[in-house]
Amino acid sequence: MEEFQKITVKKSNGEEIEAEVLLCFELEKTGKNYILYTFNEVDAQKMETIHASVITETENGYQLDVIPDDEWSDVKEIMREIIRNEE
Repeated sequence: MEEFQKITVKKSNGEEIEAEVLLCFELEKTGKNYILYTFNEVDAQKMETIHASVITETENGYQLDVIPDDEWSDVKEIMREIIRNEE
């Protein structure tokens, strides 16, 4: 999978918005690729909101899909590892 710095995400309402890619990784357990990205939004605790999706290469580029519930714990663990390594 090629490395990205920015991607354009098409929202459900058809609006396209640019996002900054934080990390792309593959989980051996699922064989799927995942992407962590942000629209640089800040929540009430002044923390940047991070979005995560399954990313699949298609003939027209890439498609972002919802992460199935049974895969979330593995994705969250990767996110925790990143945070621990940055501290």
